[in-house]
Amino acid sequence: MSSIESAGSSVLTTPGLADFQRVLQHAQTESRKIKQELNSAKSAEMLLRRQSSSWSNGWLKRRIFKKKFAEILAEHAQAKDLTSELAEQEALTRVQTEIDLPDAVKHTFSRMCDDFTAMAKSQKIWDTTSERAANKIMERTSASRIVTREVVEFKLSSCELIDSTWRVPHLANANGGDLFLYPGFVLYFVSADAFALLELKDLKVNFSATSFQEEEVIPRDSKQISRTWAKVNKDGSPDRRFNNNYEIPVMEYFKLTLISKSGLNEEYMISNADAARRFASAWQQFIASVS
Repeated sequence: MSSIESAGSSVLTTPGLADFQRVLQHAQTESRKIKQELNSAKSAEMLLRRQSSSWSNGWLKRRIFKKKFAEILAEHAQAKDLTSELAEQEALTRVQTEIDLPDAVKHTFSRMCDDFTAMAKSQKIWDTTSERAANKIMERTSASRIVTREVVEFKLSSCELIDSTWRVPHLANANGGDLFLYPGFVLYFVSADAFALLELKDLKVNFSATSFQEEEVIPRDSKQISRTWAKVNKDGSPDRRFNNNYEIPVMEYFKLTLISKSGLNEEYMISNADAARRFASAWQQFIASVS
């Protein structure tokens, strides 16, 4: 099997977004440092809160050891102030991203998101992770290629790297970084330390209907277009030499591929071909409006 997967995140970013990537990377480095300090401060504040609560509820200690009680309250107040300050600093490390779009682009992007949401409700969405050409003669099959696939989820969401009000198409990836389709760029996200940014003009998205010999549970929202057999002759008839030669439904699915010259290489299969076609049309209208 030949893997269908993208190159590493370190080489995927297109040149036009390299500066933006460095800003995000710097913000993540600062955020990580502050989060460590914040976690320590929260632990210290919690211990002091328990201690001050214990002294406040203890009638004898707070009256006999008034000076010590005052010191504990002061330390707790300082710890609370430090925790609040660090939390504010951590929030400021997030890169606030405003994406200002012309009305026409905003309209087509919104429509594309709506159609993406409808497609995301498909009963099955698979990430095609590897493939090989089928040897039709040796394997006695009518399939042209053999694939492996894993069920994944599509949804509208936002990436933790970017502080933005935008909720965008999010394509989960079974063997690499998830994809977030922002209005001006694509974010390939493995983790806060490993991600890439691609300009839309460098992204090639292909759509096509595809027939698939389904030997698993048939999705309710897909269409059967024909049938075949586990073992077939060249003319498509069942090969009678094989006992228990069973019938296989051939389903119409929709194939979505995303590639770039920098090394993005992802392929998905969607059970609801009609919903996927509508998304394909909406995506093309969006790209046309951006252009």
